[in-house]
Amino acid sequence: MAHHTDALVQEIRQFNRFYTNIIGLLDRHVLNSPFSLAEARVLLEISQSSHCTASRLIEQLNLDPGYLSRIIKRFEREHLVYRERSNTDGRSNLVYLTEAGRRIMDGLETTSNRQIRGLIGELPASRQLELVQCMKTIQRILDIDRESTASEQSEPPEKVHLRHDLRPGDIGSIIHLHGVIYAAECGYNHEFEGYVCGTFQSFAASYRPGRDRLWVAETSGPGGLGGGPGAPGGLGNPGAPADLVGSVAIIGHTETTAQLRWLLIQPSYRGKRLGQRMLDEALQFCRERGYQQVFLLTTSDQQTAIHMYKKAGFVKTETKPVQIWGRSFTDERYELTLVPGVAS
Repeated sequence: MAHHTDALVQEIRQFNRFYTNIIGLLDRHVLNSPFSLAEARVLLEISQSSHCTASRLIEQLNLDPGYLSRIIKRFEREHLVYRERSNTDGRSNLVYLTEAGRRIMDGLETTSNRQIRGLIGELPASRQLELVQCMKTIQRILDIDRESTASEQSEPPEKVHLRHDLRPGDIGSIIHLHGVIYAAECGYNHEFEGYVCGTFQSFAASYRPGRDRLWVAETSGPGGLGGGPGAPGGLGNPGAPADLVGSVAIIGHTETTAQLRWLLIQPSYRGKRLGQRMLDEALQFCRERGYQQVFLLTTSDQQTAIHMYKKAGFVKTETKPVQIWGRSFTDERYELTLVPGVAS
């Protein structure tokens, strides 16, 4: 067994050396720019978050606090970023890109994308897809190993199950879930709940089970929206079912294109891979129905969900700064081209 493990270690190290050389070629443009790789990653993280703080950058990028402080100060001197006091936490400063900083970040991303296209451009389309699927498999295996350990340490109070039979009251409960969670976590006002109501009105009027599907995640245990002992602060509502803890939906737009909508999980049930489970279920439904492309619309606030979407293969295709629901942020569109017979 030890000999077998040693051989695997050597194979992994050999792959690491090969891939490090590839990454070195792709990152050379960063080294030839005025920025180190770490500095470029800080710019990227700031550009993708509307609530970016120093503590978030330290956690996301595993940077030394003193080193990060020097990077931010340099960026401020060069008018690439600016800081504002948080309205919700007076102890924190939010970091934003200036227009000059955004132009630099756009240029770095354009160059990086061009080099990656050059790397895979000579490969047939089938080999390009195979390469991406292999990369996703590596990431999924390693992520599952870490996340399963965390899950073992903190299991939900009761087993969560999914159902997709649309019942009276489901839509109202999901709207409620959106309203209270987005108000608490993103500062969205009542207009957002009105927007969600409008989307569900259209969904209910045109709902076709063969084309569309709405999943409800529920449990009979504590911690639901009913305001019981396990309910998170600020989310209790005696009028809502105690067992509804999340939702997700697929809406067919054409014979080949569908939209992923309303993926949301109550805070006390996050970190249990429930979101991944619901996303996998939704994408499997898309494959079974013959959809070839899935798109979703989200906002730059939703970095945890966006990370999960990217892991599943979604690619950002559009961005648009907006001011709505009492906030300013960026609308983002992501798209996924489904490969028949390949799990996401």
